[in-house]
Amino acid sequence: MYLAIKGLYWSKGGTLKKILWCDDDSIKPYFIAAGENLTYTNLRRQISDSLEDKPFPPLSKELQKHTYFEFGSIEDHFKYRQAVMEAYPCGHYPVFEGYDHMQYQIRDPKGFAEMLAHIAKRDCMPELPFIRK
Repeated sequence: MYLAIKGLYWSKGGTLKKILWCDDDSIKPYFIAAGENLTYTNLRRQISDSLEDKPFPPLSKELQKHTYFEFGSIEDHFKYRQAVMEAYPCGHYPVFEGYDHMQYQIRDPKGFAEMLAHIAKRDCMPELPFIRK
C-alpha cells in the first residue's frame, strides 16, 4: 500500500487508474499530495487503527440528532452504513448516489461548501438530486 500511494506521487498521478477505483483526473492532485506527505510510520499507524475491532464511541442522543454520516453508494464503506445506524440511531445517513465518499467535495468544492453551510445553518440536508435517504 505504501508503494502504491508513493507511486502516485512519483508518477504524478499516472498510476491512479491502475491502483485505485477511479480514473477521475480532478482527484489526482489530492492523491499526489497524499503520496508526497506519506511516511511509512503514519501509514502503519492508520492501518493499525483501522483494523482494530472497537465499539463506536458513545454519542449523546442530542449530538446524534445534529450529526450527518454521509456514505457514497459506489464504495466498499457503504456496507458499514447499517452498523453505524445501529450505533447512532438518532443520526442522519444521507447516501450520495453514484459517488464515493470524496468525489462530490473534489468535483464541486463550492457546492460541497454550500451543502455544509446549509447543514450548519438549517440543521438539515439541502435538496440535492443525488442524495437518497
